[in-house]
Amino acid sequence: MTNGQPLVVNRTLKEMVNEFAEAKQIWQLDTKCFYLDSCHCPIAYVAGRHALVPSQGIRDENVVYYMSEKMAHHHFDRKLGGMILCFKDPAYDQEIKLLLDVASLRFEKILRKVDKIAARQESINRQAQEWLGLMEKVTWHESKQQNSDFLEWQKIWTSNMLEDFCEKMFGQPCHEACEEYMKHYFHRPYRI
Repeated sequence: MTNGQPLVVNRTLKEMVNEFAEAKQIWQLDTKCFYLDSCHCPIAYVAGRHALVPSQGIRDENVVYYMSEKMAHHHFDRKLGGMILCFKDPAYDQEIKLLLDVASLRFEKILRKVDKIAARQESINRQAQEWLGLMEKVTWHESKQQNSDFLEWQKIWTSNMLEDFCEKMFGQPCHEACEEYMKHYFHRPYRI
């Protein structure tokens, strides 16, 4: 608790965000792929239920990062003209409130994207556990859907990895034939 006093951390925001991303194994390629369909959406650092979320774009001087899983609830306060974020502090048995000067629709859009990414990550994890026999049996339909979702994600991931590689190595995008071969190669069952 800071009793209303600013909390001073002797590290830059960049250092702290990078440390979080490394500790939670939030990789650049994965994050890029998760945000392909989200132009102009600030990037949150998501590792399942752990998410370091920006209140707005990183270049905005008033950006605030918060851990969304620690937030008990939030609402827009018209009188104060901002979002009120409420956090429970179990150590002190009290609620901590934070007022952010952000638009309600934008704030909700960022949170929806975080939830979507976390759900995708959990789906990938469930699929891997099923393949390894580490989770309860699921129905054939559920298994088929999880497998389909997983393979679709792998296509997106592979395509972006290949695109970045070609741009870096050859200075141009990869050819369609190369991309098709890679998709086929990555998803070809092993045969003897």
